[in-house]
Amino acid sequence: MLELLRWTTLHPALVHLPLGILPLAALAYAMAVVRRSERWTFAADMALFIGAGGTVLAAGFGLVAYLVLDWPSGWAPWPVIHLALGASSTAAVVSAAVFRGLTRRRRMVASRGLAAISFLLVLAAAGTGWVGGEVLVFHGGAAVRAAGDGLLAPPVTWPEGPPSSVADAMGRLRSTWAANNGALTRVLVDRPTEPRFREVAENARLIQQLARWLMREGPELTGVGGAGFDDEEEEVGAERRRHGRGATAREHLRQMAGDLLARARSLEDAALHQDVLEVMHRQGELTAACAGCHQHLRWNRERD
Repeated sequence: MLELLRWTTLHPALVHLPLGILPLAALAYAMAVVRRSERWTFAADMALFIGAGGTVLAAGFGLVAYLVLDWPSGWAPWPVIHLALGASSTAAVVSAAVFRGLTRRRRMVASRGLAAISFLLVLAAAGTGWVGGEVLVFHGGAAVRAAGDGLLAPPVTWPEGPPSSVADAMGRLRSTWAANNGALTRVLVDRPTEPRFREVAENARLIQQLARWLMREGPELTGVGGAGFDDEEEEVGAERRRHGRGATAREHLRQMAGDLLARARSLEDAALHQDVLEVMHRQGELTAACAGCHQHLRWNRERD
């Protein structure tokens, strides 16, 4: 439901002030240099001071959002890049404002160096804003309820090489599954097109690659159950084998990865045949396979 405000949305609302006023400060400093004008310098100084205050406020709530948001796996390193750029650009803007405040009485007309620095500040703020707006919000849906707070985001880029861990593989699976959901939603509410079916088929092939990796490498890696997984699963596995009570989490992961592989193959085949109903059905089966694995390995890991 609608809310008056959220901690995670204050930052994107507040960044408009520094992003809007810092370019004005840079233009005013340029005019001050060209015309050797104290009035243009005064206008630029005020814009810089206001921009610095707005930058600190926006950065503060940006840190709050960074700590509050539950970042989906597979987003690295973009949230950290945005945080680092934001901290650096905030420090640069505040430093420039403090320096100008200390030297303003001695030099009432802006220098070329100050004008150049102001344009560099604009570039730094623009780069920070691009990562936050384009990558995290527009593409990733961070803090956007309609995008599942980023859980329904497609991959930003496909990483090179095999996964480095089970968590990495799961992050790639999540984003690829989300990309298929987005493509199929457009098919459902708009119309089926050949490019969208090709996208679904390609994503299904990527899911098959990850499923094969999980079958081969995943059970050998720590990370399914967190810290202490190896010792805990060996103990539980030995106990279950003695009493004939089924597979350990490692064995279950391999079995579920095989099921995921088969369902992804069926999804790819349906997409290649451009069968809308069959594609929807197969995507649902694939999602159910993911839910079954998560229920066993993440949500309800009971020891009987």
